[in-house]
Amino acid sequence: MFYDEAIEHFNICNVFQGFIPIKPKPKQSFAMGKHGGFTPDVTKKYVQSLKKWWLQHWQCGLIEGTIYLKCCFCVKFRQTDAYAAEKVPLLLNMTQVDLDNLQKPLQDAMQGVVMRKDEQVCVLNSCKIRCNYVGTGVQIFTIRQNFKNIHRVT
Repeated sequence: MFYDEAIEHFNICNVFQGFIPIKPKPKQSFAMGKHGGFTPDVTKKYVQSLKKWWLQHWQCGLIEGTIYLKCCFCVKFRQTDAYAAEKVPLLLNMTQVDLDNLQKPLQDAMQGVVMRKDEQVCVLNSCKIRCNYVGTGVQIFTIRQNFKNIHRVT
C-alpha cells in the first residue's frame, strides 16, 4: 500500500502550525566516555531550549492519540556556497547531518508537553533546506482511523 492510499483511510485534523526560531542541531547516538555512554551537554541544552519554546507556545494539553508530524528544518543559506548563490535561492540541504538526527531532539522536546511519548508519531514528513533564516517549521495533526473507507480483502 502506498503512502497516499494508506493516508486516505484516516481523518486528519490540524492542531498546530508554527515556527521555532532556534537553529536546528542533530542528536547523534550517545557518546562513549570512560564511564559508559552519555548525551553531550550541547545536545541536552538544545533539547531544553526546544522544550522551553514548546512550554511557552503550546496551548492544547497533551495529545493522547496518534500524531502526524510535518517538519522543515531551515539552516542558514551560506553566501560562500558558490553553486547555491548563483543557481537557486532555496535548496534542499545536502549536508552531512542526517534528517532523522534533526528529528530526534524535536520529538524529545515535545514529550511531556505536546505528547506523552514520541512513539505516538505514526506519520512523519520532514525536510531540511537552506534559506535566509534558521529554525524549524512544525505542523502537528491528530489522526483518527476512518473505518468507513476500509474494505476487507477476502
